[in-house]
Amino acid sequence: MLRAIPHVLSRERERLILARDLLGDAIKRDPQYGTALGWASGVYTQLDINGWAEDRETARREGVDLAHRALQAAPDDPEALAVSALTFGYFSSEDIEAAKTVIDRSVALSPSRAHSWLVSGWIRLWAGEPETAIEHFNTSLRLHPRGLRPMHTLGIGIAHFFRRRFGEALPNLHASHQELPSFGETYRFLAATLRAFGTAR
Repeated sequence: MLRAIPHVLSRERERLILARDLLGDAIKRDPQYGTALGWASGVYTQLDINGWAEDRETARREGVDLAHRALQAAPDDPEALAVSALTFGYFSSEDIEAAKTVIDRSVALSPSRAHSWLVSGWIRLWAGEPETAIEHFNTSLRLHPRGLRPMHTLGIGIAHFFRRRFGEALPNLHASHQELPSFGETYRFLAATLRAFGTAR
């Protein structure tokens, strides 16, 4: 599992596939390894976000199933909760409140865990709460300034985009793109912001 996590965080296609295989090996050895189950669910989320899933419905089903298994195996593991919450929030938007409940438990169990605050920012963003999302992204950055910074700046940029603050969205999206050019979501919002910013001016 420890070998897999850097590959998950790379957001690169081949490394995500390698991470999926490594996590699969960990789960075969211990089917109740909640943290590995949670990270495995996150692989399917990342593959789908970037358009790399071979079949979106299969990715959704596999990801959500792994997230459920993670919660059953490790209901008090903040990291398993955080990664599973992200999977639920992304694949099950009709049940975003459940994702909020899971990530809030992760934060409550470990308030100084930067990754939990980062995930909470994304879930609040998907729940239509951009101002709370920005607060949670910034909390995560204060706790771990060098950790997954492109995902923070992307989330903050998207939150500003949804509030039609295009001038504030643009530098955040540019910063995210420069640090993590392989992430497809950044291109979509950067293009939309540039278009909207030009129209707004």
